[in-house]
Amino acid sequence: MSIEYRSNPKPVKDLIQQHASRFVGWDLDGTLVNTERLHRALCRSALQEISNTIISEREFSSPLFRAAFGLPGGETSVQLAKTLRLTNPEGFEHALRVALSMGITGDSCDTVGQAITDLRQQTFAFYIQHATLSRSNKHGGVLCLVLPSSPPIADAQSARRFAALKDVHVHTYPYVLEALETFQRHGLTQGICTSSGKDFVYPLLGALALQSYFKAIVTADCVPTGHHKPAPYPWHHLRSKLDAGKPFSEDSEPITDMICVENSASGGLSAIRASKSPTFVIADNIAATVGKMHAKIRALDNSSSGGSIHGTATFIDDLGALVVPRSSASHRSESPAKRAAPEAVGSAPS
Repeated sequence: MSIEYRSNPKPVKDLIQQHASRFVGWDLDGTLVNTERLHRALCRSALQEISNTIISEREFSSPLFRAAFGLPGGETSVQLAKTLRLTNPEGFEHALRVALSMGITGDSCDTVGQAITDLRQQTFAFYIQHATLSRSNKHGGVLCLVLPSSPPIADAQSARRFAALKDVHVHTYPYVLEALETFQRHGLTQGICTSSGKDFVYPLLGALALQSYFKAIVTADCVPTGHHKPAPYPWHHLRSKLDAGKPFSEDSEPITDMICVENSASGGLSAIRASKSPTFVIADNIAATVGKMHAKIRALDNSSSGGSIHGTATFIDDLGALVVPRSSASHRSESPAKRAAPEAVGSAPS
């Protein structure tokens, strides 16, 4: 599998002409929106609530808990349940009793995991209900969701959830809005391909007022077990939903007319395996991301009897280089880390 790295891509118009592009597929978490802190806060809050224990930020940052993140859909909650059972058996037993009282049955970790998912969703609904939307015009426009400065409700449960979320500021990344509008202006049909569940994706897009940009959305709920990223299935599924006239099957031909925008090794590899069109991976440390992709490629090759994987990818470290072409010097002088830290959006820190 060949991977090509370019730090200064052609302008969108030239890219479309060169590749006959008709569609754009976006990853959500870490690509469109900086949701990592929100996901972590929701999981930590749910875990503390169901286990009736305090989990410090330091403990929650340990490798055992970190291993749960990046998994599709409800798999994160099940992994959190397994980690709780390993690190805090008493807390796990309390969580199991709570889960059973909620009418959830099955394997103990699956039962606790489902209860954690339910609590995560309730806490997320609280966040969406009370967060307000603001916008900065810097970097093509940055949208941000911020909770009020004081708890809106006085009951103990809401107070706990507010405390867990009050420092979480969700925002679109710099140049995302400009990219969405640029692609739209050039007649490209856009969609989302994400490993998050629909109960998270649709309310978040609604709160950020982004739904109108996307014709189709593929979430974790659309993908069968074992077919999530880095498998190519999610991107083939999105391509079929964006063009109703194109049939979809697991052995579909490589996509040739859809630009893919990702931020992770797993997602980038998924797009590359599905497509012969350009894949843009927007990462603060592109060298490390490419290294992780090569490691995943080797693991897939070693475990597969189907032969080698073929594909070509194009990488950029700043979305602005695609939609707002600049000189090589000015592009190199801007730190990629600024992608995740837009200048002031209302009163919210990045």
